[in-house]
Amino acid sequence: MSQGIGIQERNETDSIFRAGNRRPPGIVCLMGLLFILISFFETTAQEAQITYSASEKPLDKVLEELSQRYRFRFAYDAARFSQFKVSFTVRNSTWGELTDILKHKYPLRFKYLEGTWIVTLHPEAKKPPESKPSVAQKKSYCGYVTDHQTGEPLAYCNVVFPDLTGTITNASGYFYHESDAPAL
Repeated sequence: MSQGIGIQERNETDSIFRAGNRRPPGIVCLMGLLFILISFFETTAQEAQITYSASEKPLDKVLEELSQRYRFRFAYDAARFSQFKVSFTVRNSTWGELTDILKHKYPLRFKYLEGTWIVTLHPEAKKPPESKPSVAQKKSYCGYVTDHQTGEPLAYCNVVFPDLTGTITNASGYFYHESDAPAL
């Protein structure tokens, strides 16, 4: 009587995947599909439909609210952006459409870096854009300072205003100054 040796029928792929600890092709395909779906959802998250309205609102507050509502991450100069008053309305717009509107109306730049939108002022932007005139408006004064007797222009003369700000005339006696001071 011969003793039977326990022989199991093995399939060639079973031994390959067990020996090499590799995953079968079906699992590899499933993982690839899962990776593609995750990538798709991450990119479409940036394409959320945005509905938002701001009227003379500081830009730093606008970015805070957009961050809370749509889970965007921003980096910006809060002190400087608090001086910018923005007004716009968007309905069912993508983030790209909103940034295009903001870049067109205001001197802003947007750059996406490692999950965060970096928002900066365009290099030529010296100060925030003018919003509605405030109660205390600056007034501009210009003219020539001349000698009372001869009528000749006085070069490099000091011109002082009631608010103790001032300027100096040029070589031709001309001056220009912006001041909050009342008219002279």
